[in-house]
Amino acid sequence: MSLQNVSYHLDNLEDVGVIQVAGTRYSEKGKEMNVYAPADDPVVMFVGTEERKTGFRDLLKRLVGATGLLFVISTLLFAFQAFGQPGGASDDLTLLELLSFPGLEFLLGGLFVLGLVVLLWVWNR
Repeated sequence: MSLQNVSYHLDNLEDVGVIQVAGTRYSEKGKEMNVYAPADDPVVMFVGTEERKTGFRDLLKRLVGATGLLFVISTLLFAFQAFGQPGGASDDLTLLELLSFPGLEFLLGGLFVLGLVVLLWVWNR
């Protein structure tokens, strides 16, 4: 890009508040130059239609709820397996014993399925 083109775009970004001058530096020739940084107030941009934006928000809300439900169920399964049965967990559980609990398997499987749902949603968009 040419220097004029870069300067034009930096001025536009500064005008809308996306970046700000964070300091100055001097070139090898002794010329003062501005150093830019992201603005203090973050800007969230979304490229797409309002329908896609709303659909993405809805998907995120569903994912948060589904992930929370997965964690609650897997915690209950873990607690039941560890403490609810005779001969359940002892104080000296090994990592292999922890990894074989149904709660963890349920959680990992559920997260895998949620990941597939997100990929399918993105693919269809």
